[in-house]
Amino acid sequence: MVSAISMSCYVAKVWSANQSPHFSDLYAPWWAAHELFLRGRSPYRPEVAHEIQAVIYGAPRMAGYPGDDSALAGGFAYPLYAASLLWPTVRMSFPAVEKMFFCVSVLAVLASLACWLRALRFHPPPVQWLTIAFLVFGSFPVLQGLKLENLSLIAAALLAVTMVLLSTDHLILAGLFMAASTFKPQFTIVLIPWLVCWISSDWRRRRALAWSFLATMLLLIGGSELLMPGWIGDFLRIVGHQGRSFCCRRVAGGGFRALLAKSTSPGKLGGFLPHDQPYAGRDTHSHPDAGTALPGSSAAGVLVDHSAPHLHLGIKPIFPTPLCLALASIGLALDRGRRFDTRHNLASG
Repeated sequence: MVSAISMSCYVAKVWSANQSPHFSDLYAPWWAAHELFLRGRSPYRPEVAHEIQAVIYGAPRMAGYPGDDSALAGGFAYPLYAASLLWPTVRMSFPAVEKMFFCVSVLAVLASLACWLRALRFHPPPVQWLTIAFLVFGSFPVLQGLKLENLSLIAAALLAVTMVLLSTDHLILAGLFMAASTFKPQFTIVLIPWLVCWISSDWRRRRALAWSFLATMLLLIGGSELLMPGWIGDFLRIVGHQGRSFCCRRVAGGGFRALLAKSTSPGKLGGFLPHDQPYAGRDTHSHPDAGTALPGSSAAGVLVDHSAPHLHLGIKPIFPTPLCLALASIGLALDRGRRFDTRHNLASG
């Protein structure tokens, strides 16, 4: 409890000391949904980004030269279907949305914890459960997500639900929730290749996960395309702008050499991702990086070490939503399948 309170004080008084009083990661997707569903405007337009900047920064950021990426900082940088999450709130005032979102985020963290404990088949007594909950809420990534009002906590909860469904062989529902969590692509870009390998090892029994995921993604992407044709190109353009801005800041700050050293260190194995995929993060709340790479993926280590800590909830080994626990739950499902096959063979024999 002391640790949780101390970290809360650090986040509130030290880490966010120089932050704009009106800054919120929630405002960009909320205003984007407001403009999309009520006025039919594209949330990727520079004018919408300037309106968001005027609220969260106090003034819009103008381009200093043609092609200046900073003019889009803080704007809507999600797939279009992410706006549907906030569709029910577009007619509400933003302060009311903030209060509701805080309650939903707290519930999402508790749901993530419960799902991961169930996926790992770990059933602690109530006192131990509360202790784990205090540690989770006292961790910097969770507190940062709550402070910034970031959608990462919602994506992490969806991913946790995916894992518990996967560990209990509810593959169709798992694919649906997995697709829903892709509104934060950073959370699934490492996990999906592992799931592809897992499905491929027993396609006949696990193909339902693949078809469910692909069908849901087609519905999300196709429905968004009907709502706003051409949104994919606009989204990729925004991500490209932010990715280049991220790389420029790292190179200018001397971080490129550290990134290169981390990605090529002898103790890290080659992974599934190419080394030229930076995290398309914002430049509004960067924080000193910390952490270690994921086992078996040097590119994942680079992605994690150079991203905002609240994004670690879906990528990095920070309880309750790390990739290692996802792989552990997949391992449990594999073991369960082997036991089923053994019983089936014995019964047949």
